[in-house]
Amino acid sequence: MSRHGRRAIILTNEGDFQSVRLRRSAKLSIGQTVHSEHLSQFRTVRRFLLAPVMAIGLSALCLAPLSQSAIAPGRSVAAYVNFDLGPSIEAGVGKDFRIISVRPMGKEASEIVPDPSSFNGMTFKEFSSALIHRMNQCGKLSRGSHFLISTAFTNLVPGYQRLSFSDALFHAFTSSSSRLLNEGGIASQWIRSTMYDRAMAQKKGISTGKYFLYLQANARGSGLTLSKVKKLSVSAIEEATPALTVPWRTIMNEISPNRNHQSLIEGASFNIRNSSPLFQDPFQNLKQSRSDNRSSYLFPKGASFQMTAAERREA
Repeated sequence: MSRHGRRAIILTNEGDFQSVRLRRSAKLSIGQTVHSEHLSQFRTVRRFLLAPVMAIGLSALCLAPLSQSAIAPGRSVAAYVNFDLGPSIEAGVGKDFRIISVRPMGKEASEIVPDPSSFNGMTFKEFSSALIHRMNQCGKLSRGSHFLISTAFTNLVPGYQRLSFSDALFHAFTSSSSRLLNEGGIASQWIRSTMYDRAMAQKKGISTGKYFLYLQANARGSGLTLSKVKKLSVSAIEEATPALTVPWRTIMNEISPNRNHQSLIEGASFNIRNSSPLFQDPFQNLKQSRSDNRSSYLFPKGASFQMTAAERREA
């Protein structure tokens, strides 16, 4: 009917007008019959490939969530929670407060948790309850013991969400474990650390909580070595730590005055607020060195920790 270069309008046998693309070799004039050998194969090839391309695309779309969860599950960890009593056990917790990984640190911890993968998918509350009961069955919850729990957040939890996330972890733990701990006369204490602290502790081959105790003990002149701290319980380390006589922040500034990274553990300065009776003082009572409600002593009796505005900006 008409032709412009290789484009042509034809009248089909069904009486429809259709735009087609002709081969370069097609020598046709208006009025001549157009056969299939005159047409470019582009349209035919495109239609032929359409079905498999769509099938591949749908398959990739369905498999994407599975592959994302199978590759590097550790990337989903929102917070690492270390449980230190005598043995040390670390749990990786997701933003949905479910357990992603459990890591027993040492032979004694492996006796309590010989099957770490069995906890995967549990809520943090369920895991806390199961862990405390296992420790009790293994005879680790002796009266007067001190339970130190430290939390380090990954970048999945923005700074402004960390206080509420930490509170949620604390309440999940206390609601599932407070009765058993109180009946056994076990004091528990929470501290908030950083991923930097966790990395430094891993380099030393020690848990984050015991790493803090090691720093605190040596800053006070106890002379405890890393090898001794690894073997001792939290209460034994505390007993070997001399009383604090000067502000903790002053000690750390004297040790490393040019340090650029001031972690929350090694800086050791927190705001405090009254909280649950479960928050007992696992260490000896000390007078606060400041009167502005900031403590140079990390574990004031009956207190939990929250971030200051400055610390939130740093986070």
